[in-house]
Amino acid sequence: MGGRSIFVVAAGDPNTRVVLETLALDKPPLRLLIGKAAIDRALTRLDSVRENIVAWRSVSESAEF
Repeated sequence: MGGRSIFVVAAGDPNTRVVLETLALDKPPLRLLIGKAAIDRALTRLDSVRENIVAWRSVSESAEF
């Protein structure tokens, strides 16, 4: 598209507003979670990853370079 962006904005859609306002920031987040369900899923996944890291920590550290 030659460097041009096309946005289709639904009038009054709060999700669209949040995304566009976030994109306009000088330093937008690497990941933007929209809605409570998305945040809950991400936090659950992070908890799972942390548990796995802790469970296998001694094995991982024993193979340090």
